[in-house]
Amino acid sequence: MPVNGASAKPMFHGPRGTINTDATFLTNTKEDPPDTFNPPVNILAFPILQSIGESSDQSSASVFVQEFTDAKGTHKGPMVGVASTSCTKIVWGMSTSNCFASGLKFIIFF
Repeated sequence: MPVNGASAKPMFHGPRGTINTDATFLTNTKEDPPDTFNPPVNILAFPILQSIGESSDQSSASVFVQEFTDAKGTHKGPMVGVASTSCTKIVWGMSTSNCFASGLKFIIFF
C-alpha cells in the first residue's frame, strides 16, 4: 500500500504530570479530545514519548493507545499502537510517575 500522508501532533495541550505521585492522562476530554476519522481510515498509529522532566530519581513516563474503534468494534488497551483498515477513533494515553512529560501521536495514512 502506498503511503497517502502522515501526521505527528502533540498528544496533549502542554506537558502532563505529577509530583510525588502517579497519574494517567487520556485524550478523552474537551481540552484533549480523541482523534476521530469520518470516513474511516487505513492507518498505522503509535505514540512517541517526546520529553520527560524528572522531579526525582524515581521518575518514569510511558505513552500508549488506550483504545481504538474500527469496523470490528472498540478495542481496549493499553497497547503500543494501532494498525487498522477502518479506524474511526483513537484514545491516546500517558502515565507519569514523579515527573512531567509530553508525547506525540504519530499516524501514517494508507
